[in-house]
Amino acid sequence: MRVHTLLLSYRDPSLFCLLPFSLSDHQNEPIENQIAEIQPELIKIGPRNYECLRLLMSILSRVNDYSSVNDMTANNLATVFTPILMPSVFAGPPTNEEYNFLCLLIVHYHEVFRV
Repeated sequence: MRVHTLLLSYRDPSLFCLLPFSLSDHQNEPIENQIAEIQPELIKIGPRNYECLRLLMSILSRVNDYSSVNDMTANNLATVFTPILMPSVFAGPPTNEEYNFLCLLIVHYHEVFRV
């Protein structure tokens, strides 16, 4: 099943745009392959949206780096931010796939955004 993940957008008055990507199609692949599949999809959100997402993931990645002190692991951060960044296309709470997608962006920030 293809999930339409919603990410922040400047163009849409609702502040969200669709980014079609299904992480579950790639969950059994090595992380390097998953990242390689995500990178071209992220470019599709446009340069301003990409930069906004990159900056936010930079902050969340740094918070995750100090999770031994602040208890904000990537999973905890995803629990807080997934409903905001990726309101479910279906009327309901975010899916595990959406949480996992955000966790991947946080944990593998440097690899995903090539910084």
